[in-house]
Amino acid sequence: MRAFNPLTHIENSHLILDKGEWPNFHDAEVHNLNIWRGDVRPEDNVWIGPVIEVSFELCALKEPYLVILKFHDCESIQMADFNHQNALYDLSFEFEERGKLNNGEPLTPYICVNFEQAFGTKLSFQCFRIEVVERGPLTASFELKGSVTSDNYSYPFNFTNPGLLLPESSINIILYIYTGFVMSGFIPHLTRFDFRVPLYSTRVQAGFPSPADDYLETTLDLNEHLIVHPAATFYCRVCGDSMTGVGIFDGDLLIVDRALTPRDGDVVLAALDGELTCKILDLPGRRLLAANRRYTPIAIPEDSHFEVEGVVISSIRRHRCSPS
Repeated sequence: MRAFNPLTHIENSHLILDKGEWPNFHDAEVHNLNIWRGDVRPEDNVWIGPVIEVSFELCALKEPYLVILKFHDCESIQMADFNHQNALYDLSFEFEERGKLNNGEPLTPYICVNFEQAFGTKLSFQCFRIEVVERGPLTASFELKGSVTSDNYSYPFNFTNPGLLLPESSINIILYIYTGFVMSGFIPHLTRFDFRVPLYSTRVQAGFPSPADDYLETTLDLNEHLIVHPAATFYCRVCGDSMTGVGIFDGDLLIVDRALTPRDGDVVLAALDGELTCKILDLPGRRLLAANRRYTPIAIPEDSHFEVEGVVISSIRRHRCSPS
């Protein structure tokens, strides 16, 4: 066994750092645990082992939050005592060497993962890759409305998440249970649920329209199309005309992703000395740039309190004042 440093060996570890350090998992509670069987990777026909995805509530921090970790290509999975509390004493990692190839090169070591039991969950396994999927506040919530189609029957649902950070697979499970017990009195065989509208393969003409029904290609779920990290994404409304040069206008709705690392040239939502603004990030010049020549760049002084709240990934503009 040799030491494992989460900061250098876990992908996207920067998303969940607590004061620059790997967070304390003492007393962390496991909210959701999902395991998928392995599959063959299509690009090189290599077999990939099971995947484990876990959402934790980090209770021991001064400002607790929720995080989802994903463990890839798992082996030797041992689990016991999953119950209503699932509190950990700690989450630990170690490398285990696997020997060498015939040419003397070392094999990729196992990462030995141990959910050290406090009350509830006891879990240990080996894997080859770990990534941080998402981070979210304890107050995160969402509302799902729609219907589930099962065996030619449609089950409507309206579910409000009580404040948990959930993997997408868990949302499937919630809908499965909710529609089964509440709407119909039994659990149906769930075949599909989505939020999709028609997508046409032809370009839309600004002149005389073509008969669109003849060009129906597929359906499109806007949540799936626009949002990559649901638990780390929020919306805000634009006020002002400083960003018209990049197609963002007064009243537009911005989709902002907290999970992305800001890069030079990104459109970001930033807080400078307590004031929120949407601007282009100029990292080399330490400035926030407008996309309108009427506005001057905003310098970011060394002694200022500056924080990027998230990267703007999309904007939505309504072309009719009222939806009715």
